[in-house]
Amino acid sequence: MPSRSLGYCVNSALKEIGDPAITSFTSTNILQSILIEEVNECVEEIMTYGEFRWALKHSNFVTAADITTGQVAMTNGSSTVNSVDADDVSANNFGSVTTDMWIRRTQDSESYPIAKVVTSGSPDTLTLGVSAGAGSRNYVGTTTTGSGYRIFQDTYPLPILGTVTLVASSASGTYTTGETITGGSSGSTATIVLHDTSQSIVYLSGASAAFTVGETVTGGTSSVTSTVTSTNTTRVMDEIKHITYGQSATWAQSMAGQMGDNSINMVNMTRIMSESGGDLHRNTSGRPHLATIVSNAVNEDPRLLLWPFPTKAYLVDIWYKELFNDASVFSTDIFGGNAPGIAYQAVQSRCKVRASMFNEDRGRAQMWEQRYQSSIGHLMRRENREEIDAAFDLQTYRRDYGVTIPTRSGIYFDLKGAQR
Repeated sequence: MPSRSLGYCVNSALKEIGDPAITSFTSTNILQSILIEEVNECVEEIMTYGEFRWALKHSNFVTAADITTGQVAMTNGSSTVNSVDADDVSANNFGSVTTDMWIRRTQDSESYPIAKVVTSGSPDTLTLGVSAGAGSRNYVGTTTTGSGYRIFQDTYPLPILGTVTLVASSASGTYTTGETITGGSSGSTATIVLHDTSQSIVYLSGASAAFTVGETVTGGTSSVTSTVTSTNTTRVMDEIKHITYGQSATWAQSMAGQMGDNSINMVNMTRIMSESGGDLHRNTSGRPHLATIVSNAVNEDPRLLLWPFPTKAYLVDIWYKELFNDASVFSTDIFGGNAPGIAYQAVQSRCKVRASMFNEDRGRAQMWEQRYQSSIGHLMRRENREEIDAAFDLQTYRRDYGVTIPTRSGIYFDLKGAQR
């Protein structure tokens, strides 16, 4: 049994009071329930002591370059936009347009979300929407048979903020991480994050809509099928700590130089509206330096709004603090795998305190409480020692935590997780 698991912590406490080891939890066992609760409370408590380097997680995405090729034809009172060339002849310039984007005619002061894209004929067409990917809205500007325009994207999905969990029975195999699955009834699509076959749980990100209980979901690459028996959305991110961007779509290129002046600050929408003058899409496009979290109007998934909206393909790197949900499965790693051994020792000591108190042995309880405090002191000294010289740069982080592409980054963090 792994020494980092919930089951190991509980067994270490049971051994302390002379109880036999267990291989699974019994829901009616009072002591087991007490110890499980103690583990979760202790982990939560430890995570309040500092912004530990090992607790930071990383994700990234590439922004969409803006689209200005050719011209557009737009009619007042119509929701349809046609792609045309410089001579107002039908054209096909919307091939990379998605329903996450907006369109704004050069002469206008209003932007429109794109609800639909059709590129199967000539010309390519767009449908203006009420919100991105939804509804229909008529153009209120002056009719034009050919005018300049800009299509752009200012919000991006954050699967790290919400992971859809499907309990999927009768799976014909194992889904492949990264593949797209599709619901047979709902038509919803999502990306596989992990298929835990031992628990019959499928973790997804970027779901286009809600999956339906009872429907069959099929993997686009593996062709694996399973039946949805329940769904749930689990938060996996507690707080975004730091965001940077690079001017390319690759790790090696974007991190080849100093990134200190490429920080994106997390603020509230009031700050962004103030700086934008109330118009998020006015002509201030370029390098984003502010961000906030908004909801997708279609499925309420969290998204990151960047301002000013980017006009190039930037690689956006996000470091975030993971939200530790209460552990309940016997084999679950209580810290998620990256914590140093002293953190696990601290939790085990606290469990032994609780078991000793349950056994009415105050002397042993006091001894284990002292060992818990000693472990916490050791953990904090270890963290301070690693941080004191601002030694947390991106290259070290990737070396220690599994990202292997070499870099020459200039990102440094202090103990609180802020960039120096």
